[in-house]
Formats: sequence, C-alpha cells, structure tokens
Amino acid sequence: MIDIVHRSAARNITEQLSGTGKGFVTAVHEYALKTKNRPLVSASELMLHMPDALFISQFGADIARAGSDSHGMPTYPTSNYWQPIQQEAIFSSEKSGNAISLYVHIPFCENFCSYCHYIKAPLKTDNINRYIEALSREISLLSQRAPSTLSSVYIGGGTPSLLPVRAIRQLLDSIQRNFVVTEDTDYTFEVSPVNVQREEGYDKIALLKEFNVNRVSMGVQTFDQDVLKICNRSQTPEQVRDAIETIHKVGIKTTDADLIVGLPQLTLPRIELDVNQLISFGLNEITIHPLGLKSGSKMHSYLESHPDAFPSREVKFLSMVFADAILAENGFVTFLPKHYGKPDSERFIYEKYRRIINSDLLAVGLSSSGYYHGFQYGNTAVFKDYIGALSQNKLPITKGIKVDGDESMRRFIIMSIRTLEGINKDLFLNRFGIFPNEAFKKEFSLLTSLGIIYDENDCIKCTNIGRFFSDFAAYQFISRRD
Repeated sequence: MIDIVHRSAARNITEQLSGTGKGFVTAVHEYALKTKNRPLVSASELMLHMPDALFISQFGADIARAGSDSHGMPTYPTSNYWQPIQQEAIFSSEKSGNAISLYVHIPFCENFCSYCHYIKAPLKTDNINRYIEALSREISLLSQRAPSTLSSVYIGGGTPSLLPVRAIRQLLDSIQRNFVVTEDTDYTFEVSPVNVQREEGYDKIALLKEFNVNRVSMGVQTFDQDVLKICNRSQTPEQVRDAIETIHKVGIKTTDADLIVGLPQLTLPRIELDVNQLISFGLNEITIHPLGLKSGSKMHSYLESHPDAFPSREVKFLSMVFADAILAENGFVTFLPKHYGKPDSERFIYEKYRRIINSDLLAVGLSSSGYYHGFQYGNTAVFKDYIGALSQNKLPITKGIKVDGDESMRRFIIMSIRTLEGINKDLFLNRFGIFPNEAFKKEFSLLTSLGIIYDENDCIKCTNIGRFFSDFAAYQFISRRD
C-alpha cells in the first residue's frame, strides 16, 4: 500500500526525481518556457490555492460525483438530460453539410477491466455473429441518411481485436461498401496486445491495412504486473512489444498506446518507467489518461474500501506533469490534452482539431452516442433491443436532445477548450453573433483568475499548466438545469 503524499512531500519527490535540486515552482516555470507555452501561474500555486472542487473534478477518482458525464465528458449535453426521441426527428431534414466522422462500438471483452463502467455484451460466438450482422445493417441504414465521405472512422470498445478475422472483414467491408474512405481519412482500430500475437494476430493487422486503417490504438495502462492484476488485465511487456512490432511490420502508419495515471499502487517512479518503456517501442503517439471511475465499475467499490491504495490527487497531477516532460524530452508534442504525437503526426493533429469543431459524428453499435444535424443522440444499451430494432430495419436510437441556442454555444466551448488550438473567437462570433468571453463572462473570469486559460490573439487557450485541467475548464460551461 502506498503512502498518501501531501503537497510538501510532492515537491520533494519532484526534486529527487528531476535530479536538479530546483524547487517545484522553478522547475515548472522553466519547463513552461522550454515548451514555448505561456503559464500564468505555476503548478504548485495551483495546488496550493485552487479550490478543492477543481482537484476533485479533474483528478478525483470518482468523476461522477463531481457531476461529469464520463471520462473527460465526451458528449454534451450530458446523457442525463436526454429524452426519448424518434429517429425521424434527427434525420428528417436534408443531409448535413458538415464533415462526417463514424464511431463503431464493439461491446465484447474477454476480461472486464475493473476500472471500466461501459456496457458490455456476453462473449459468445452466436452473440458476435448476430451483432456484426446488426451492425452492418445499422451502417447501411445510416449511410442512406448522411453524407457518404468520412473524415474519420474510430472502431472502439470493448475489444474490437478479439473479433475473429472473418467478423473483422465483414465489419470493415460493410463500412467500405456504404461510405467513402479515402487516403485522408483518419481510420483507427482499437486493439489489445493479447489479441495481436502470433500468426492470427498478424492476419488481423494485415486485414486492417488492406482496408486502409492507418492508426491502431492499444490499451496498455501500465507495465506493473501487480497493478494489472488489480485492473483484471493480464498482458506482459513482451506481448506489448511483439504487438507493436507486428503493427510496424505490416506498415500501419500510426500506433498509439494508452497509459493511466492514478491506478491503485501506481507510484511516480513506475509512471516514469512506463512512459520510457513505451517510448522505447518506437511509438509515434502516446495517450496519458488520469483515472476516472464511475459507480458501475468494480474499482469504484475498491476505492471506497481501500482509499489509501490510490495515489493522492497531488501525485496524480505530478504523474501527468512527469509524463508530459518525459515525452517532450523525447520529441513528442501535445496536440490535445493528454494526447501526444511525433511531428510526423501533424496531419492527424490538424485533422483531429478540425473534426472536433466542425464534424458531425455518426455512432453505431450498442450504447453508442453521436451528434448529427444539431442533435445529440444515443442508442439503446440493451443487447436484445439493439438486435431486435435492426432486425426490423429500424435504427436503435432511443434517446437524444436538440442542441440549439445557449446549449449550442456551450457545446462549442466544451468541445474546443480541450484542444491545443483552443476557442476560436472569430469563428464563435460568426456562428453565434457574440464573443465567447462576453457570452460567459463569469466562467471565463474564473478560469483566467485560476491561471487555467489565457487570451492569445483570436483564440482562448489553456495555459501550459491549465491544459492538465482542461476537463475542469469544460465542466464550467455545463448548464445547470436542476
């Protein structure tokens, strides 16, 4: 069991690990200058003076209690405000003129990670067959209602890579037959290193290459085997290395791997080892997630019974700062908060920002959620209802909400404040007839006073330190409808 580390001790650890003997304030300021970003206050000042609510929201283990919808609030308006909705309301008018992204959800896993709260379906061969058939039908139905060219495709889960080769082929073929995927489409497929081993693993990755998948995202979380046991994960460092080598051998352009900070018993020295080990495998993208738990996960129960097993909020914050510094020293740049890439990923960096602001998102699969033509919507989370709706050629959409007026402005800010480019004030003005910092004076004043954001020419951006608190910044713009 790790010790709870308080603020003063956190500074000492920083000095010991950096080997410079410099104080934390000095180290953070020098780092900020080195990365040519503009901090308004130092990290330690944020830790000492920022309201507890900020740390709870951004780095507290139970994001749900802070009112956020999920890890990083991926949708807005949040799902607790959605109402029953008919698909005709969403797709009744002319096709959207926006760029189109597609998210495909695969709800199957061999093991259930203890930190995960997402909906899962029983892993049975018959369930996989019926699901892929239904998924293909849903893709076909949506293609008749939306523009055909895709700016991005993301196949996630769950564990898409556990699907047999024939099922992966059927899914990718369905996308290719119903939509246009070009060489400029950012096409991502999630894998587990356990499923990308030996000949079958090579065949799966080669199949992805055949269908123009150009990015593979791999969940690693940590290399510490004791922590992985608590997470109910079982991959070894050798399996991660072999999987990455297979992806490189096949010729997939971009490989991303995820780490999680804040897991129980995960120490600062271990974070440093994990980041350096991933870098040594030759990745060109790495994502660092702060742990976020919801009440539906097993680890949430473990947190309540073993709170001292989890790192303190200060250590969680320092872990993000350390990971950021190590990645910067090894040639990685940050293009979205928590997401890092090598300079040769710049095309994807720009595309990710452009899609966040301008794209509609079609979502297919059990419990998936999308945004189209001004509607935020979600599919049923009940497996038999999902299969049943599509067997009758009906979309499985059950809930949603029209996003307009004030809520549309809030969505624009929430989705853009967490990007490196920030909030484009002129684009906001052209769309809504008012500057963002005039429409929401109180919220922007608070974030500026805390040193989380700053004004740079035509954009409002997170400061160098503030980007670690970008989810908190976004949370300020949720409307209080209670």
